[in-house]
Amino acid sequence: MRSPGKRFNLSSTKQLQTILFEKQGIKPLKKTPGGAPSTSEEVLEELALDYPLPKVILEYRGLAKLKSTYTDKLPLMINPKTGRVHTSYHQAVTATGRLSSTDPNLQNIPVRNEEGRRIRQAFIAPEDYVIVSADYSQIELRIMAHLSRDKGLLTAFAEGKDIHRATAAEVFGLPLDRRQQRTAAQCESHQLRSDLRHERLWPGPPAEHPA
Repeated sequence: MRSPGKRFNLSSTKQLQTILFEKQGIKPLKKTPGGAPSTSEEVLEELALDYPLPKVILEYRGLAKLKSTYTDKLPLMINPKTGRVHTSYHQAVTATGRLSSTDPNLQNIPVRNEEGRRIRQAFIAPEDYVIVSADYSQIELRIMAHLSRDKGLLTAFAEGKDIHRATAAEVFGLPLDRRQQRTAAQCESHQLRSDLRHERLWPGPPAEHPA
């Protein structure tokens, strides 16, 4: 793949379309509602498997989002009296009942990449204090087990078993060491907590659905 050979604006959709699909000769994978070649994240991720420039564009977009959402905004949100950033927590906003935060949303700072972790490192505990990160272990499934009194779930939790492997063994009638079935069972557990309909979990005729 040739270098673009010219300066262009990575934030300009029109310029990206010209560079990628005209200058570089890449075949468009999707069209926008207006009929133009799509440069969506989904499209770029697929193109990045074969071409270097889409990967660079994705990296730029990720960094630009971190900069605009956190690096630029967080310093402006420091309370002049306390010298700290104060988020607001909400107990009854999300559909799943999970705790959420706004102004700013400190729960959404990325943790899976180095850049996101560096933003988190900007939060420093006062002298003689530490910042603690804590999370409930599968709390939603535990509540579901408690409310339903399901013997299989209760036993799995009581014995410290991998709950998703236990679910896979129950659903598929297979040993606990089957990784592929564990992944499917984990997906179903998440969807059940979100009250997703059975037909969407198991597409196809009802006769083919597991009992």
